Amino acid sequence: MTGEPLTLDLPTQERLSKLGSGDAVKMLQRARERSQTADRKRAEGDQIGSVYEQAEADRLKLEAELILDPVMHTTGRVTVGNGGEIAIGTREMSPYIDTVRQHPDMLVADASRQRMELADRANVLQLGLDAAATVQARNSTERMLMHQMAAAHVAAMELQAEARALMRTYKRTGYEHQHLSVEAGRLMNASARMMDSYQRGMLTLERIRSGGRQTVVVQHVNVSDGGQAVVAGQVKTKTKQCRRRGNGGD
Repeated sequence: MTGEPLTLDLPTQERLSKLGSGDAVKMLQRARERSQTADRKRAEGDQIGSVYEQAEADRLKLEAELILDPVMHTTGRVTVGNGGEIAIGTREMSPYIDTVRQHPDMLVADASRQRMELADRANVLQLGLDAAATVQARNSTERMLMHQMAAAHVAAMELQAEARALMRTYKRTGYEHQHLSVEAGRLMNASARMMDSYQRGMLTLERIRSGGRQTVVVQHVNVSDGGQAVVAGQVKTKTKQCRRRGNGGD
């Protein structure tokens, strides 16, 4: 925001502090609509209506920008750290210390908080943030992909551990309870699918960063009459005259 510092009355501050990023997006859309209405009224010669509509558009835009300002929602600091996620100094966000590196507005804060809450619920918050930091995730899409990969990794390892525990029990009981081995096999298959999902995630990240481009090398080999060509290497050939000389011929 530019211009003179804005002084808001207490009721306005209280009203805006209860709104979220979704409300701000809707307000920005209404501001654009009111601004277009102002332009139309100006073109029709309705100067009073034009001024009123533009004033309403400016008010909506300003309030939306205030809603997207973290300071409107917290007295704590907005800091920068690892993992590409945001944390502001509120009691709700106190377990999280990671922050966004750029543009810490409330729209980013809401999305970041939701990503971390989902990762925490899946018990992969630390792994997900570490993975995102390791690959230096460049945007929200890459961060979500790394969180999914962390979830797949945890699931694969836990399923594998459960399967091995069942197999140990199966052996200790003298291989009598066959259902244990069946369940162990089922868990191992599920673990293998999670491992495959993780590896596919790595390939997806590579495709995202390479733009899906593939490099194909085409080699043209010209072969003259009586010759041989091998793309992988070279083969020395003898003419009929050389073979006759090797056999004692003139």
